[in-house]
Amino acid sequence: EVLADRVKSRRPRRGGGCSCSFPADAALVVAMGDWQVGKGENGNLEQQMQVLYDMVGLVEDEWRNLKKTGVPLTTIYPCFGGDLFESCSGHYAQQAFRTTLNMRDQRKVIRWAADNALDRWSKLAPLGVKVVGGNHGEVREGGKSHTSFSDNNDVAVIEDIAYAYSKNPDRYGG
Repeated sequence: EVLADRVKSRRPRRGGGCSCSFPADAALVVAMGDWQVGKGENGNLEQQMQVLYDMVGLVEDEWRNLKKTGVPLTTIYPCFGGDLFESCSGHYAQQAFRTTLNMRDQRKVIRWAADNALDRWSKLAPLGVKVVGGNHGEVREGGKSHTSFSDNNDVAVIEDIAYAYSKNPDRYGG
């Protein structure tokens, strides 16, 4: 199944002007976190995916609007702040019953959403990707983290994308 077929295209938004002063090399920071993909309370999967898809376009709109108003943007810093996964168990007793996707399917949706964002934003400017592991991304057993704190699915899924991008340095840099 092609995940992109589940979302609808959107219309760009136009922003207002800004009379602010900026350094010569301003950056746009995009803070993202708590996606908790697969969590039943956050709407159905299509709604979750639509929100993640629309977010990418909103950032593109903001970039273009800021550039139009004279902000000297040079870089985009996508910052993945953790809890991209809902996980399936180990955090709350009812979690296994409320999660609508298994870990592999959560990973597919997160990878799709993050890749879509990074690929599209990289067409606007160089990226400085940052990622922090959240507690829902921890590798747990019996409700407890049983490896190191660096063993985190939130971090691993973004590393997977970075690895894939490293195969195409002409497109994504080195």
